[in-house]
Amino acid sequence: MLELSNIRINRGNKNVLNKISAGATSGSITLLLGENGCGKTSLLGGISGLLKMESGEIRFNGKSVDPESEDWRENLSYILDDGGTIPLLSVSEQLQLQCLLNGTKKIEARDRVEAVIRLLNLEKYKSYRADELSAGLRKKLGIGLGIIRNAGIYLFDEPFSSLDALTAAQLLDVLSAIKAKGKAVILSTHSPSFVSSISDSVWMLKNGGITETGKENIGSSPISETAAVDLPWIEE
Repeated sequence: MLELSNIRINRGNKNVLNKISAGATSGSITLLLGENGCGKTSLLGGISGLLKMESGEIRFNGKSVDPESEDWRENLSYILDDGGTIPLLSVSEQLQLQCLLNGTKKIEARDRVEAVIRLLNLEKYKSYRADELSAGLRKKLGIGLGIIRNAGIYLFDEPFSSLDALTAAQLLDVLSAIKAKGKAVILSTHSPSFVSSISDSVWMLKNGGITETGKENIGSSPISETAAVDLPWIEE
């Protein structure tokens, strides 16, 4: 379980989040909602260690963690809104590099890369550099860079933006598979109804604070069932 306690985050001289306390259980999907500028990306940045917290504590499975430590970052996968891609590297090269940076052996890394490319229908583009891809394809690559890792927690920042309908449906399948592996997923989105069928709870950000609720008031997903996706490198 992920627990946040009295998290405070500033951006420059402005306080963005103040005394944020919330929890997300393993094997669940938590939606992070709120208006533009309310601090959703800042909260994900604080959890991931990319943004410094002014105060507060993060606990995972009962133990306090340092969000800037290597141990924590190895146990966390953060899928950035902009994809986090490297412009001059090809799709295959970036996925391979992500594996190798996380200690995956070359043969296993090759198999993972091929599996993710097939899953996200990127076969046609595997030799393209990121700067040759459309915004939607860069988003798909960014998702691939996140899900190719074995982690305990997966953070997704607006993963559905720039995606076509088919890829968005595939992402629902991927999220369901990660959840089924017993991982905690926190997902910020402006389209909560789309993912409501597989989500479990909601963190609502407003005026620097947070409210934890169920998903009863976010509407129904247009997709009632998802297909099975195999992510064998993610350990249960």
